[in-house]
Amino acid sequence: MSKLLSLGLVLLLLSGCCQCPTNPTTPTKKHKQHKKPPKVAPNDGEPPQVE
Repeated sequence: MSKLLSLGLVLLLLSGCCQCPTNPTTPTKKHKQHKKPPKVAPNDGEPPQVE
């Protein structure tokens, strides 16, 4: 029984992880959405650095 529970937990962790083998397209989209806001926010608040 404990082995089944541990397997279930591992599956849950894998499904919640970005490196999910079953849905390779959705995690990448989520990753891009997460990475974009931090990059855009500082650029919007500060003027572009032109030397």
